[in-house]
Amino acid sequence: MIASKEHLIHDRRVRLANIRTFLAFIRTSIACWGLGAAFFHLLKRHPYKDFGLFFIGLGFVILFWGIAEFVFVQKHYMQDVEGDEKG
Repeated sequence: MIASKEHLIHDRRVRLANIRTFLAFIRTSIACWGLGAAFFHLLKRHPYKDFGLFFIGLGFVILFWGIAEFVFVQKHYMQDVEGDEKG
């Protein structure tokens, strides 16, 4: 079993890493939205509009993937912490 002080440090590192990863997902999705908006609005030709819609959709996929990843990791980490405390 991990000593309580080491466990608290490990707990903070894992939570901060999870938040940092979630923020990276958000940053990537915003970049995709911006690129998609630039393609869609600034370049009026047909194939570029399709690229714009693709990147806007990709931004939403990345955002939902990041939210799911954050919730999944947080839930499983909390289960591991509760299991360490009981056992």
